[in-house]
Amino acid sequence: VFFFVASHFNMDASKFERCHRFFTQGLLKDRGYSYPVKRFYTRPDLFQQYYDTKKNLSSATDSFRIEGTFGKKLATGPRTGQRRKFLVHFLPGTSNTTFGKRPALALQKYMTDNDIDRLFLVTPVAVTNHALKQLCEVADVEIWPMLDCLMQSEGHYTVPACRKVPAKERREFYAKHKISSSNLPRMLMGKRVARYWGFSPGDLIEIERRTHAGLVKEFRVVVNG
Repeated sequence: VFFFVASHFNMDASKFERCHRFFTQGLLKDRGYSYPVKRFYTRPDLFQQYYDTKKNLSSATDSFRIEGTFGKKLATGPRTGQRRKFLVHFLPGTSNTTFGKRPALALQKYMTDNDIDRLFLVTPVAVTNHALKQLCEVADVEIWPMLDCLMQSEGHYTVPACRKVPAKERREFYAKHKISSSNLPRMLMGKRVARYWGFSPGDLIEIERRTHAGLVKEFRVVVNG
């Protein structure tokens, strides 16, 4: 399940909508996630209307939930035949200066109860080490600062068109050119493009860049850093 929730609604609605759109029209589509599209996702004015009706309700967090799936179907275990589950937890704004262990415990329980495999935590504040450790016990965790989500990455020069080369094609590439991963330029895991696409260390990435001579392809290997 992919899950998007706003837990505190003391945030400008237009910024909230832009962060929401970052996932629904950008990252989710680009990573191949599946989720049902509700009407208020489709236009800023509809989002504003929906926001105004829900922001003061105790059930506001449930109202902004987005659920979906990703990846291949699991071959073994109690969830055989199902796709993996995701959670994106969005903190629109809070008087607290950090996201600490107590709210992390509540989030951890939700993920455990719903078999969540990966968490995207979108936050305007720092996440404490205790909170991060708690969340990492039950899921893969990606921290997304709110400012990163306010920038439309899919149209930004730091996120060019690219694809992860499949394992078989990657082996053929290295054999054809008689090189190894150490001979190619690197892409650090901490870079925006690697985070946006969800790449992992060891992945071979084919990038298309627009130049005065047309589209130019280049290859990079993802490494920790």
